Parts: sequence; C-alpha cells; structure tokens
Amino acid sequence: GVVEAPAAPSFDLGDDKIITLPNNQITLNVNVIDTVGGVDKYIWNGGSLVNFEGTNTITLILPKISGNYDYCLTVIDTEGLSSSDCIKIIVKEAPKSKITFSCKYFGWLFPNLCK
Repeated sequence: GVVEAPAAPSFDLGDDKIITLPNNQITLNVNVIDTVGGVDKYIWNGGSLVNFEGTNTITLILPKISGNYDYCLTVIDTEGLSSSDCIKIIVKEAPKSKITFSCKYFGWLFPNLCK
C-alpha cells in the first residue's frame, strides 16, 4: 500500500479583525487539518482564552484598551511537525456619545441657542 508521508498540520486564523469597545471579545473559526496522527498540542501566544481545546473556535478576551494586538497559534501534531499562523485584532475606542437636549424643555437655560 501507499504510505502517506507526514505533513505539518494546516490552518488559517483568517484576516485581521476589528472590534469596537465596549465589546472586547471575538470568536475565530479555526479548522486544523492534520492528515496523519492528529493534533498533539496547541500553543497560544497572547491574550486570554475562554474556549479552545476540542472545538473549531477560539474565543478571545482582549484588553479593554484600544490598540493593535497580535496573536499567534502554533499547532503541533503527533509526529512533532508544527505550523503557526498569526492574526492582528484591532480594538477601537467606543464612539463618543453626543449630548442632545430639547429647546422645548431646556431652552430657558440656553436662550442664545434656542432662538
């Protein structure tokens, strides 16, 4: 028979993602393909994980501070072969709320604005 040569596992974390505060969680779909033997371990660099082992999704909790955050996942299979992929998560500030008021009710406070 034909013996399949071991190959490193393959996966893709996808394109960079953007989230806006106050949301600081994101879920990534990860489909690891390993043709021989299966996955031995996952090594995650960066961020706090809510859920990963045994599923095809990673849920990240990011800092509640705007900025760019880089995360990398390395998958090692049972033959000791590995592959890695990285993703950038951009956390944006929450939009500034606009203060509105009604001249009908508060116009007496600001007579110059409500002519």
